[in-house]
Parts: sequence; C-alpha cells; structure tokens
Amino acid sequence: MVGASGAVTVATGQAIHVFPIDAWWVDPAPPATPRQAVSSSGFDDVARRLGLEIAYDADTVAGLAESDLLVERPLSSRTADRSRRASIGVALMLAVVLLPVPLVLTVFARGWSDGLVAIGWSCAAASAAAFCNVLHGVLGRRERTLGPAGTTVRPVTGPSWFLRHARVAAVDGVLALTDGRWRTMLLATPQTTGSVSAVVRARTVRGNDARVLLIDGTDVVRAELPLRHWPEPDITELLASLAIIRDPSRDRRSSADIRFDTNRGAGLPGLSLVAWTSLGVAPVVPLALTTVLQLMVSVFARIGGPTTLAVALVFAGASAALLVVVIASELVRRLPWDPSDPPGFRPSRDFASVVVWFLALAGLAVFLVLVGESGAAWYAAGLAVASAPFRWCLYRHRAVQSRRGVLDFFTWLRSGCRPYAQQKKGR
Repeated sequence: MVGASGAVTVATGQAIHVFPIDAWWVDPAPPATPRQAVSSSGFDDVARRLGLEIAYDADTVAGLAESDLLVERPLSSRTADRSRRASIGVALMLAVVLLPVPLVLTVFARGWSDGLVAIGWSCAAASAAAFCNVLHGVLGRRERTLGPAGTTVRPVTGPSWFLRHARVAAVDGVLALTDGRWRTMLLATPQTTGSVSAVVRARTVRGNDARVLLIDGTDVVRAELPLRHWPEPDITELLASLAIIRDPSRDRRSSADIRFDTNRGAGLPGLSLVAWTSLGVAPVVPLALTTVLQLMVSVFARIGGPTTLAVALVFAGASAALLVVVIASELVRRLPWDPSDPPGFRPSRDFASVVVWFLALAGLAVFLVLVGESGAAWYAAGLAVASAPFRWCLYRHRAVQSRRGVLDFFTWLRSGCRPYAQQKKGR
C-alpha cells in the first residue's frame, strides 16, 4: 500500500492521512534512507511550513487500525471508477433488452402486431447507448499536454515520436521533463524553493554511456539525461537559467528507472489498457466486455427486421472498431528505439510457429466453409489473422521488460521474427 520508501502519516481530529512517499516522490524510488526520502520528496518542507515535527519512530503509528487510515495519492482513481460504473450500467441495460424485455412483451403483449419491431428498436437503442459509452471512454484517453513553457530543449536523436513529444523545459521556474509518452516530471529548482528537495546541481558522466545527472539537495539523483539523445550545450544553458550549478565531481550512479530515453514508461501505454496507471486514463477492459454484449444484442435485433438489425450492427461495429484502433495504437506507437539497423531475413523458431499456426487456422476455416459451418469459419479466419499480431505482442512485452529496442510488426516479420538482441549480435 505504501511502497518501498514507506509513508508519511498526518493525524487530524477526523482521520489519519497516509501519504505514500513513492507516489509523491519517485516511483520506483532510488536507494535512500528514510530521512533522505522524506527530505527529497519535500515532506519535511511541508511539515516545517505547518509547524509540525516529523518523528521517524515506527512505533508512533503502531497499533493503528487500517480502517482509520485515509490513503492520499496525487492521482485519484475516480476516472476509472466512473468509467467502470458507466460500463456496468450499460451492461445491465443490454442484458435487460436481451432477455426481460422480450419476455415481458411475449407474455403481456402477445397480440400486439408491432411487438417484434419494438424489441428490435429496443436492441438498436441499447446498441447506440453502448456506442456512446465506448466513445466517451476512448475520448478520455486523449493526450493532454503541459501548458506554455519557457526555454525548451528537445532531443536530437531517436524515433520520430520521441523527437516530437519529448522535451526538457523551464515552466515558471520549475524543471519539466517530458518523456514523450504522456508523462511529465516536475522538479523544483532554487528559483521556486529553498528546500533541499529542489534540484540544485548537475553532474556529467563521461564514457560510452555519457549522461547528465540531476541531483537534489539531499544528494539523490532525481533524473538522468543520456547525452546520446539530449544536446549537452542546450541542457547546460537551460540548467544555468534555473540556477542549477554544474558540479565537476565524479559520479558513476545510473538507474534505468529515471533515465529519460525511449525506454522510459514503455510498458505503461499497454498496461493502461487493462489497469489504472499513472497515465490517469480509464482501462478499456470494461468497454470491451460491454462491446461483446453489445454485439450479441445487435445480432438479436434481427427480430425487428432488417432495418433494426442494420442500425444495431452499425453501432456495434463502430464500438468494436474504436476499441481495435485504440488497442492497436497503444501497442504499436512510440516503441522503444535502437539505433542499429535490423539485418535481413533470417527465420527463427517464432517465425516457424507463426507460419504453422496461420496455416493450420486458415486450413480449418476452409474446411468449415466446405462443410457449411460459415459462422465457425469466420471465427477460425479471425484467429488465423490474429495469430501473428499476438506473437508480436508477446515479443514486444519481453523486449520492453528487458529494456531492448522493439521492431514494428512488419519489420519484425521481415527479419524472421527474431528478438532485437539477437539481431544486433548477428545471430
């Protein structure tokens, strides 16, 4: 609940407020003592302004009932909760249209000539409502950019998405580091506070992995800027404008978690499809489940005639198309980058598996067509088409976890479905 760095508790007359330090500081947190974590995250400065004294004794919170604790986080999950409640409401409406409404009309309006048409239009209306819910959820995933910035430094190498969206900027005396994947880290500087939580100096590490380390007053490295992406002269000028001094001392510290390169946050867009993340967007899993029910209701709309069937299927198809576009864009956009060019085609075991599964499922689809099972044939054909993208998603997940570059789908196929690490070694 509180993370590796613990939490700060503030007792009031009504409740005990718990502030997880990782959530308000850096997650995952760098190696630090409890005093460093509290100071670097700025909680000691807040306590000083409020006239409070921080006790580092764990016994001060021993024996507290978990029901008395109110966990405070910088990003509320209310957006996800609202989306989940809306999807549940839509699912209940679809279920009512699918079963109770036809049952009631059958029992109490048996002689009504337009009863079947009414059921069909009810299905079409429910499908339209489900589409509106999906559209609202998709629009909520739009990227929101930071406001106007002063001096801005952009990367000079990397993929096109990184060059367009990543930046290091000065915003009202605050150092804003945008990773290009919707997230911006705001770091206080000496221009905004005299607290030790501010970034006060920068050290340059030379060598094969040259980088600039941004260090706060507690000697905690808050961010790392690889010089293969960021131009050192422009970074130096920007830091000087924020009164951050250049420290010539030697420093060999490095952490991939705070490194602002194309691998930072690479797993978040995909994870945000199924879980609540720091991106602050609602997952699409509830929307996908209601869309499955929406498709069932839309097929049932044929009971009202071809018009109601067409209207319901249009809305259901639009919902499915929106979800497919969102899922695909989250997985294939802004991939981690590797400067080396992938070699030519050399098939791997993954490539053989992709080919075998595709041919087997395609053959099954043809067989089902020949025996008159056209519905099942469509399912088999869909699985055949999806088999290769599914294997690419597995490859992408493994590459992101190991912080390697990721090839796009078609380049991956042309290379023989080989992992990027093997490609670079020429195996």
